[in-house]
Amino acid sequence: MFGNFVTGFNSQVDMKKEFKLEMCEIALFNRSAWNLYLNFELLQNGAKAFEQKHSSRAQECLMMANEIMNECYPRYDKEYPGMIARAEKKT
Repeated sequence: MFGNFVTGFNSQVDMKKEFKLEMCEIALFNRSAWNLYLNFELLQNGAKAFEQKHSSRAQECLMMANEIMNECYPRYDKEYPGMIARAEKKT
C-alpha cells in the first residue's frame, strides 16, 4: 500500500515488505452525531465568513453553535442517549 515503493513514489511496489500492526481502533459510526458535527462545523465556518463582512449573521451562527454545544454537554449519564436528538432539533 502506501510507502511500499522500491525506488520512489509511483515506482514498482515491494511485495516483500512486512509490517506489524501494533494498534487498531474500532468504533461504531453514528450518523446523527456525524450530521450534528457537520452542522456545527458549517455554523462555525459561517460565523468566520460573516465576521469578515461585519454582518450580524456571524452572531446568529455563533449563538446557534453555542446552543448545540449546550445541548450536547451531558449533565448526567442518564441524559446522554437523548442529547444528540435534542441538539438536532435545534438545528
